[in-house]
Amino acid sequence: MLENLQSAAQVKSKQKVTPAIEFDGQEGTAVTPGYDAEPENFDEFLIDAGLDPTDIEVIPPVRTSRWQQQKDGDLVWLTSYRFTFRRRKGKIDLPLLMADARKKAKKPTPKATNDTALVVLWSDLQLGKVDVRGGTPELLERIELTKARLWEIVKREKPSQVVFADLGDTV
Repeated sequence: MLENLQSAAQVKSKQKVTPAIEFDGQEGTAVTPGYDAEPENFDEFLIDAGLDPTDIEVIPPVRTSRWQQQKDGDLVWLTSYRFTFRRRKGKIDLPLLMADARKKAKKPTPKATNDTALVVLWSDLQLGKVDVRGGTPELLERIELTKARLWEIVKREKPSQVVFADLGDTV
């Protein structure tokens, strides 16, 4: 009855996980091989995948898969880690960035000005009222005319300062 009995072929269990990394340049997912001891970090795994671990941050949660496997005649537990990660936001050295900006900034050359000031004393415009000088359309025309006259004075006199004071009811 046992004459035709043959020994069975050794059963090879295939690995429970396939190590992989998918990365689009900003975000990605990773599956590590099975470790028999918990790794301190995933730096070596990321380096093997061609990534700079200082440029990557792991996004919690980190998921795990566990299984047992024969290793040197002993049964050991292996753990694989699955995690998502992203490229770290650039670190900015603000003092260095500001110093570079100061070096590159073109300082404007001061234009020749008179040491004078143009003082505009603006008074109550009587907005919304109608009298002998007209209503809102006429008021807007007077404002535009005054602005044009002020620009002419500024261009001609080139004052070093312009003071615009509202002396109307709003004060």
